[in-house]
Amino acid sequence: MKETFDLKRKAAQASIRILEIQRDRTRETMLHAQANSALMEIHAPIDGIVVFNTIWKQGNMGEVQEGDQVRPGVPFMQVVDPSIMEVQVRVNQEDLLGLKLGQKGQVHLDAYSDLVFDGQLESVDPMGRTGDFSPKLRSFSATFSIKGHDPRLMPDLSAAVEVVPAGADSPGGGSK
Repeated sequence: MKETFDLKRKAAQASIRILEIQRDRTRETMLHAQANSALMEIHAPIDGIVVFNTIWKQGNMGEVQEGDQVRPGVPFMQVVDPSIMEVQVRVNQEDLLGLKLGQKGQVHLDAYSDLVFDGQLESVDPMGRTGDFSPKLRSFSATFSIKGHDPRLMPDLSAAVEVVPAGADSPGGGSK
């Protein structure tokens, strides 16, 4: 009986040791998975909204999805600060000479016709692109900063800018 009791005690201790080994292996697996997860985190230097870029994948343009491979140097997302929004517009070469840095404008969002923001011309690209209708006409890219904030103002919305002529208080027929 004593011998049987000793064998049962050794078997119980062996079972406990097996469970301890399984617990330790599971813990190591969990720590390894957590370390891999930490390596996959992306931290932005600013707070903001994540906007996915379209990239070339499997012969088509599309956004990155779970399970896709992303190679180094491929920008697949942007972080946009919603408190500092800008709109880029194309300006016809005829309207270009009427623009001055710092000039005011009104930004109209196509998705929200009731929403109008004040804007200011921040930059104009010095190189023009060939126009859509004639190779002799050029269009230039201009960037307007948007003053103010609204929860409906999101990246990638289409917009038009009505430029306020120099010395005028209300918007006039301007560049879009």
